[in-house]
Amino acid sequence: MRILQSTSLGAFLISGLLLQPVYAQSTPTDEVVVLGSRLKPRSVTETPAPVDFLSREGLTDTAYNETGRAVQALAPSFNFPSTSIADGTDALKPATLRGLGPDQTLVLVNGLRRHKSALVHVNSSVGRGTAGTDMNAIPTSFLQNVEILRDAASALYGSDAIGGVINLQLRRESPGEAIISYGETTEGDGETEQVSLNYGFDWGDDGFVFVGFDGRDHGKTNRAGLSGSRLYGSPEATCNAQNNSGCHQSEFTANRDNFNVGDPESQHMAGLIHAGQRFGRVDVSAFVMASARDNQSTGFFREPDDESRNVAAIYPDGFLPEINTDIADSSLGLIIDFMISDWDAKLAYGSGENKFDFDITNSLNASYGADSPTSADSGGLSYAENVLDFDFSHEAESFGLAFGLQAKQETYEIRAGEQLSYAHCRQIPGLLGGDSSPCENDNAGGIQVFPGFKPDNALSRDRDSLAAFAEMSVGSSAALLSLAARYEEYDGFDSVVNGKLGLRFNLDDSHALRGTVSNGFRAPSMHQLYFNNVSTQFVDDVAQETITARNDSPLAKDLGIPDLTEETSVNVGLGYVFTPANAFSITLDAYQIDITDRIILSNQVARDNAALSKNAQQTFEKFRATQAQFFINGPDTQTRGVELVAEWQPDIGTGELTAKLAGSWTQTEVTGSFDPPGLLDSLTAADLFGQRDRDIIESWQPKSRVTLSGDWQIGSVKLYAAVNRYGTYISSDGSGSKYKRQIISASEIFDARVHWDVSDTLRLTLRGDNIFDTYPDENTIAASRAGTILGIVDSPNGVFRYSRNTAPYGFNGAFWGIKLKARF
Repeated sequence: MRILQSTSLGAFLISGLLLQPVYAQSTPTDEVVVLGSRLKPRSVTETPAPVDFLSREGLTDTAYNETGRAVQALAPSFNFPSTSIADGTDALKPATLRGLGPDQTLVLVNGLRRHKSALVHVNSSVGRGTAGTDMNAIPTSFLQNVEILRDAASALYGSDAIGGVINLQLRRESPGEAIISYGETTEGDGETEQVSLNYGFDWGDDGFVFVGFDGRDHGKTNRAGLSGSRLYGSPEATCNAQNNSGCHQSEFTANRDNFNVGDPESQHMAGLIHAGQRFGRVDVSAFVMASARDNQSTGFFREPDDESRNVAAIYPDGFLPEINTDIADSSLGLIIDFMISDWDAKLAYGSGENKFDFDITNSLNASYGADSPTSADSGGLSYAENVLDFDFSHEAESFGLAFGLQAKQETYEIRAGEQLSYAHCRQIPGLLGGDSSPCENDNAGGIQVFPGFKPDNALSRDRDSLAAFAEMSVGSSAALLSLAARYEEYDGFDSVVNGKLGLRFNLDDSHALRGTVSNGFRAPSMHQLYFNNVSTQFVDDVAQETITARNDSPLAKDLGIPDLTEETSVNVGLGYVFTPANAFSITLDAYQIDITDRIILSNQVARDNAALSKNAQQTFEKFRATQAQFFINGPDTQTRGVELVAEWQPDIGTGELTAKLAGSWTQTEVTGSFDPPGLLDSLTAADLFGQRDRDIIESWQPKSRVTLSGDWQIGSVKLYAAVNRYGTYISSDGSGSKYKRQIISASEIFDARVHWDVSDTLRLTLRGDNIFDTYPDENTIAASRAGTILGIVDSPNGVFRYSRNTAPYGFNGAFWGIKLKARF
């Protein structure tokens, strides 16, 4: 799909342009947020807890095509790392807040809880073992603003809000708008084309309608090194192309650029209808939103002489299997605000579903031999959530009270793939046609790169929860006291009570102190309870078929794996606010988050592990499992950090200048170990939670982020520049005695934009991301497929030039683009 090939689009953009541009600025203290309280909205400098406000203009100025990237550019506490060759994680990046897990941040849309993705990250990446929210399902062109509450809020919003809350506010009325953009990297790949069509209008005297469409086509990028390994069974003697000795003749012509390490190819389309109407004392608003994203990533190259995984009759020179993921996302929301006497009442309903399907191409099932097809449907995942809220609030001059109820239902499903995707042919008599006997071979069964979900993996489960909550605030011109409490009960778990205390004290007109203390919880996700499959994971460059056993499976029960329980947390925050004038503000906030019984996906446990008890080994044999991993309640962690935000809009006489400095410093440490459960108690905690798992939590994300940005409007031209400094982080690879760690140096990434209002209705933007072409440190520890063959290839560090597991700003280098926006 190439979405810019419409011949009528250019005429549409250029014709009928009638409306004047409005790019109004607001002062730092004008930005009003609804997040963090069910009572009246407050400005960002008047809240008891820190809240970031990202305006539509600010999101537009970044010019990023992905919502996750745009938010990351503006909010240093938010991280959106890239991975490569990590199955579905390549298509759905893990989004984190304050260095915690993707599932420890709650996302709302128009104040309604948004559903998670169906995908759980099971490979080595940030957020391993978690299921987060797909931030890129909603394009930036649909957003009015983004609010980020950097404080625990389980007492206000329930499960998942341990690290904070992100509220995406959808656009309402606006002029008509058409946007086209194009860009690519300086390496000539990653071509990105985007079309957005939006139109908002008044409906009657007190109503609005906004309709939006967004389409994006993103080409793949590739920063892989050359493969230095012998591909055709060369003997141990030195392979020297100069004198033609010791080499199979095919080594001379083999394709050494046989990996793809970078962004996947992706096509994305999304639509939105957002409308509202006032009927006397009743306000009704609703939205319907849907998106579809098709992605194609790849796995490890299967070498031609790997007889257990390749069939030479089909791929004589090996093959690079392709993982095609189809992500379908839909949601709707209905909010009815009305009055009962002098109380404000709200009835709200939100529903959403995410589907994640896997289709494998350019591959084979090696156990079928030369009869194997080269593609298969490997099945899929789906997750749905329905939430009903009913709450009341009343505010006097210095007192406010809110209370209400919430009911939630979740549904999680795993769909089996077709037989070819998971089967080993010798297990299925007559599979190769007629009455033939099952084949006899030890080749790998299932479609290569992502074996399909088996019928035994397929399931459909649901879960209900009920909650009651209350909030109270008492305030004056000098101080504000806020109290919140929530009682919540999930199917299969004990009830949970959370509370929160917030205080803000004005020292004078310019100085204020604020602080919060709260406890929180996160219920085990449906994914962590029920996900199960067999996947191919490469450990020390060797393919391992790994079983992920669900928490209630016979294997888990026979091994004594206990039922999952909720994570619990205690959060303390303390801040200082300085607002000497409307054009300037500084906030400085420190926090500590202690999490108990953090849920993890365990290390792989091998059947032949000598530390396992005899009973445990017999259990593995009983279920024909050679290697397995489980979701368990693991270690305790402590996260500490400091966050700074300074905004300045000086009166400079010529034009309008806005500058912002924001920084985040965070440190997460594992503070407690845990005892291996059940029959696995003969293992040590390190066997289930090794150094890699610890590093993922503690060190795979930068410990610091600092952003300095500014824009200067001079007549019809607006200049925007930003520098993002990403602090050091750890990259690691291997396992056991082969485990290695590498410290990746801090980097500064410079972005620049030039916005030119060509006319009252037309804006041209020139965009440069990472304009100095900065890359992370090159990988020195994961020398996969490394080697030197004289006269043919010299690749001492192998195919992974940069860490494929975590890259906070990616590893694509510089990107340049152009965007045209027309208003009508």
